[in-house]
Parts: sequence; C-alpha cells; structure tokens
Amino acid sequence: MTIGEEEREAVFRAAMALAAEGRWRDCRLSDIAAAAGTDDLGGAFRGKAGVLEALAEAVDARVAERADDAFRDPDIPARERLLELLLLRFEAMAPYRAGVAALLRGLPRDPALAARGLPALRRAMRATLEAAGLGGRGPCAAMRAAGLAAVFLDAARVWSGDDSPDLAATARRLDDRLRRVERAVLALRRGPRSAAAPAGEPAGE
Repeated sequence: MTIGEEEREAVFRAAMALAAEGRWRDCRLSDIAAAAGTDDLGGAFRGKAGVLEALAEAVDARVAERADDAFRDPDIPARERLLELLLLRFEAMAPYRAGVAALLRGLPRDPALAARGLPALRRAMRATLEAAGLGGRGPCAAMRAAGLAAVFLDAARVWSGDDSPDLAATARRLDDRLRRVERAVLALRRGPRSAAAPAGEPAGE
C-alpha cells in the first residue's frame, strides 16, 4: 500500500499530536490512522515505529535539500557550519515540535523508543557532519557524531519552547554548546600542558 505526500504529512502530524498529548506509548497504528482521517495504514508503515522512521527520513530529506555546498566552505568556521545545519534540522521539525519534544523527553523512560530513536539520531548527526565537510569513518567519527548528538539534544530542550521566528534562543544555546566542544577539542590537541596553564595564560609561555 502506498499513500500520497499529503496523506503522509497528515499521518506525521497526527502521530506527533498524539505524542504531544502523552499518548504515544499506548496508541496503535490504527489510532494514528483515525487521527489522520485515514481508514487503514497497515501496508504503508511497519507499525507506529515505522511512522517515526518515515518522519525521521522526511526530516533528513528536507535538511539535505537545503544543505548546499556552502556548508562545506572551509573558510567558514566548522562551528558556524554545524550551527546552521542544526538550525535547519530544527526548522524542518517545527511542524511537529510539541510531539518531537515529548518523545525526546520520554527517551530515558522508554527503552523501546530509545532503541529505535537513538540510532536514527546518530545517523542524522553523521549526515550533518558529512554536509559540513567533517565526515569520516572509525572511532573518531563515531565520537564526533555522539558529541554532536549530545549538543543537539541539549538544544532541543530550548527549541521546544522557542517561539521566535528565527529560533534565536535555540541558536544561542547551540552556539554556546558548540563553542564548549570547540574549546575542549583544542585543549585535547594541545595536550596536558594546555590544560595545566592558568586561565588566560597560553600554555608554554
């Protein structure tokens, strides 16, 4: 069974409305279909978890459409490129904000949701790093994706209540957290002498 884009969007909005009402754990695919005004979704999604997977893919696609080569420009600091890409993701999720925020808050208490949601988040963060020209493979790449996921989840708490048209509060939070990560990375690269230097005094001087 296939459904059109308008019907898929109605399903996404209905699912996130149920999540915002605190009904996600108890609802079924049939409840989402009824809320979306559709009789049957059995062949379109692999259960309600499939709705979340499809929504995550839709958000990824919307971000990818807007992430042009400018985000790979090495003349722009990596922190700024990542900030703008993460803001694109928050903008793409705006129609589902209340539901997404409720699901993110529930991750620590819902192992099944975490088991499906966290891998999708890591994939999204790897795609973000790739779009910023910071991709790679191996343990270091995995650590970068995990670190970016932590920044994203922290900023999501601000985004959930950020009603400004330009997401100013969310942008400030992202910038603050990305700057902290940037400083930590620089300190690691400089080695232990850098960490031991007094505040405001460069190491080795």
